Amino acid sequence: MVLDQNGMGRGASYGNAGLIVPSHIIPLASPGALEQGLRWLFRSDSPFYIKPQLRWDLVRWLWLFRKYATEEHVRRSAPLLRDLLLASQHLTEQITQEEAFDAEFQRNGLLMLYMQEKGRKECERLFQLAQEHDLPARMVEHIEEVLPDFSTPARGGLFFPEDAHLNPAKFVQGLYHVLEERGVRFRPETPVTGFQVEGTRIRRVLTSRGGFASDEVVLAAGAWSFLLGKKIGLRIPVEPAKGYSLNFARPARAPSIPLLLTEAKVAVTPLRETLRLAGTLELAGWDMSINRKRAEAIYQRARRYMPDVPFPSWEYITLWRGLRPASPDGLPVMGHTRKYSNLTLATGHAMIGMSLGAITGKLMAELIAGETPEMDLHPFRLERF
Repeated sequence: MVLDQNGMGRGASYGNAGLIVPSHIIPLASPGALEQGLRWLFRSDSPFYIKPQLRWDLVRWLWLFRKYATEEHVRRSAPLLRDLLLASQHLTEQITQEEAFDAEFQRNGLLMLYMQEKGRKECERLFQLAQEHDLPARMVEHIEEVLPDFSTPARGGLFFPEDAHLNPAKFVQGLYHVLEERGVRFRPETPVTGFQVEGTRIRRVLTSRGGFASDEVVLAAGAWSFLLGKKIGLRIPVEPAKGYSLNFARPARAPSIPLLLTEAKVAVTPLRETLRLAGTLELAGWDMSINRKRAEAIYQRARRYMPDVPFPSWEYITLWRGLRPASPDGLPVMGHTRKYSNLTLATGHAMIGMSLGAITGKLMAELIAGETPEMDLHPFRLERF
């Protein structure tokens, strides 16, 4: 049984960039990330923004983030993320093919573009890391080699030929219908309000629509995992990281593959009928309001990289926002907990939840079934914090 506080696939699963990217092996907690965020603290239009707020849990999260933002942490985390991402990409493609639902899945690469020297150095660093971990990648000096019919003032880029993308809303809806046909029971609009605990076991999950007996419980509540964990005495250091996407009818001169605009921190995803611009990481708690300046910044930055793309005016753009669950070390939180024998955690995937969803499901299924998971879950345990 799946309990969802909203409808199926309405949260961050709906409007994200839809990227399935084995190239994303650098964790969110990396050298310089927090320092850059603090420099942007008072810029409401910046790609990374921390809203001033007096909340002890955020202070602790930032302290942990600073602790993990080291080169040594990147070195340890990159192979873990690589293995998860490669396995998950294979599973995601397999699901769409075997279940025969149309999620617009395409594996035709991703191109990072840079405009300035700082962006070039960032791409070169990632290129070197990709080589060290046997990920196909190549630096590109002439953009037309990859996108022959696309015009951009970008000076160069980094191309990952094996990256993929899909329509996330269609993927989730397709999966929902397949599982429903196989007997999975879904309870939308059913927020969890608490848990009935006996000793080391959770006996019932309490909701606004009554209680549900439980042999096994998987807490996969995304950005709300921290709040639910508190109800049973677990401190799950997952912060809501708000992101935005702008959607409009796909123009004829849109790029044919996804782009990452390095200096702008914006993702560009060409879906079948829509061009999607996604970006920002805003630590503002569970505030779901839309900051117009931040959305407009995504729009303006994308236009600088794509001056020949006919961008529509604001009244023709659909604006979306959602909360991603960010752990302080940039790795997901997965596996059993010491406190409860029948509770499994699957959260903290930050901006790569779409990429890691399939392998997370497989690993948790193996764990609950009493099998040995195909990957070691020790690095992802809650107790590492």
